[in-house]
Amino acid sequence: MYEYANQFSKAGHNIVVYNIYTNPYFSYKSPYLLRYIRNNFFYRNYRPHWYELENNIVCKNIPKLSERYVRDADVSFSTNWAIAFELNELPASKGKKINLIQDYELWIGNNKQMLHASYRLPVTHVVIADHLADIVQKESGLRPKIVYNAIDHSVFKINTPISERNPHSVSMLFSTEERKGTQCGLEALRLCKKEIPDLRVELFGVHSKPKNLESWIKYTREPKNLCSLYNSSAIFFSPSIHEGWGLPATEAMNCGCALVCSNVGGHTVFAKDKETALLAEPQNLHDMTEKLLILLRNNEKRITLANNGNVFIKQFNWDRAIKEMLKILTTYNFPSSAKL
Repeated sequence: MYEYANQFSKAGHNIVVYNIYTNPYFSYKSPYLLRYIRNNFFYRNYRPHWYELENNIVCKNIPKLSERYVRDADVSFSTNWAIAFELNELPASKGKKINLIQDYELWIGNNKQMLHASYRLPVTHVVIADHLADIVQKESGLRPKIVYNAIDHSVFKINTPISERNPHSVSMLFSTEERKGTQCGLEALRLCKKEIPDLRVELFGVHSKPKNLESWIKYTREPKNLCSLYNSSAIFFSPSIHEGWGLPATEAMNCGCALVCSNVGGHTVFAKDKETALLAEPQNLHDMTEKLLILLRNNEKRITLANNGNVFIKQFNWDRAIKEMLKILTTYNFPSSAKL
């Protein structure tokens, strides 16, 4: 969403990003009063330190998404189902209402009934993948708009030629979220190590380094240059159980990695089995290990798959994504210089 803000800003639109620190469907570690003091006196205009925003984008911390705290605008976006209910209550002066659905968000509030109810709200729903469109249509009876995610091709690119990489090198995202399938993925890599003694693995993530990690598995917390990490690997492995859109997988493909991933909706937009990737059954340790070994043992197949994937992934760019989003907004007489 920060990148959408950047891209809209570059297109000449006036952007405010609201960070909302109270919602009835979220659980919080600290009480409301402490959050209020912190966000109103210390971080009122919080800007992310980890993502570079355009200078003219305004960031504000607000207690809730409501008429009192949100300026008048041409369009207002919500970015998860819990906020979509508050978006729906905003008056017409806050603009047309767009609910961007980036995953099947069961982990927010653990409330499937309310999640499904959010799909029936009288706002414009936009999803990032076909499988999410299927879910929304099933629950609402209406097909939502689809705008596929994008990759910054100026950041993620091939620096090390595909054919010159260590063919026995694999990278993978490490996460403590069960839906990411990390533990099954690690077990598959350990089985591969028994067959490929010189296997080298690069893990990365935002969490602390996992305990008892083998010496042949390197872990980088919050890597400052993901492009270099991807370029140091021949294969990227994504064993997710559920996925809205496998963003690291697409980044890795654009950096020249051959992709092995689980056969879930968040992968299959760009992972075409035996064409741009090898697909494995989710949580099937044997199948995942087998698919990894196919590429670890056959360098030519790995190179071919990586090249195919790299060509295919080029279509997912920000020019296309912004064009598709603006096409949706123009149905509302969207002005050329709007407030979002």
